Amino acid sequence: MSKKNFRVIVGAFFVVLLGSVALAHPPSGIIASFDPETYLLEIRIPHSVANAKGDHYVSEIRVYRNGTEIITQYVQSQFSPQEQRVQYLIIDAAKGDTLTVYARCSKFGEKKVDLTIE
Repeated sequence: MSKKNFRVIVGAFFVVLLGSVALAHPPSGIIASFDPETYLLEIRIPHSVANAKGDHYVSEIRVYRNGTEIITQYVQSQFSPQEQRVQYLIIDAAKGDTLTVYARCSKFGEKKVDLTIE
């Protein structure tokens, strides 16, 4: 194989690789709220994708209470093409606790947010 052909093949490989990463993106944010009367944590994760049942979606959600992991959920698809939604009942959460919500994209990137219970 000539040097020129080798360079073309390597260049094409990197174009394809970078193109697939460019289409992937982390969640754009996390909107979390906790209701202390019902102990319900509601989470919305804006993440626009072409097909919520395809191969690009919010694939992992973790919740920490005061730094200790209490929930890990892996999913195979997204609630809608615009966002992922989940709800968790956290019966041992108390006023002053900090809940940290972490979300990961199946392709690339992650996001996290802290919420202090009032």
